[in-house]
Amino acid sequence: MQPNRRKFLIQTGAATLGVFLVPYAPVDAEELETKNELPEANVNREPKVRRVISTPVWKPHVMVWLEDHDGEATAMMWTYMTVAEREEAQRFYDACQYRDWNTLDELRARPREAGNWVVRYRLVNDTFGYLVNFDLDEVNLREEEDVLFDYDFSRAAVTDHNTALNTIILMTTEFDLEGNDLHYDAVRWEDESRLLTNPQSMLEG
Repeated sequence: MQPNRRKFLIQTGAATLGVFLVPYAPVDAEELETKNELPEANVNREPKVRRVISTPVWKPHVMVWLEDHDGEATAMMWTYMTVAEREEAQRFYDACQYRDWNTLDELRARPREAGNWVVRYRLVNDTFGYLVNFDLDEVNLREEEDVLFDYDFSRAAVTDHNTALNTIILMTTEFDLEGNDLHYDAVRWEDESRLLTNPQSMLEG
């Protein structure tokens, strides 16, 4: 087991992708140096949270991606040395391709669930915004799209699951976004709130 790796809880948006044995980020190395600890002493500790903000890309023998560290985008690199490391890197890569749905037919057929839901959109580099108005009949979607969304989660409009999914279908159709990188999804208000305020709690289920 490589001493420059430890287990981290990986998240993207509101999705908790799992625990992976990934390389240290610069901020982790600085923390170890401050505490005068050896990397191998941290391998099996409780996973810390790492937030991926760009889809990993495979280059020859190396994978690169971006993570959010205290609001700063940090470039990460994973070079594998063994078959086991290559398999773990591929598992991480596959998980980061997470997408809640792929076709509108999937959304139409999806069972509706109880609870409070918000509509989120995902842009390049996993920048997220939230729908603040479900009264779409009151606005022209193409001319006033900027008034519908806000980066501030506290302004997100809350609705039921059926309304959230039907709104996603409407907007995706209107903007011809099926299969596009700009992607709407419905997320539980409680899950997104926990992720933004206390991401470690997502380990508790």
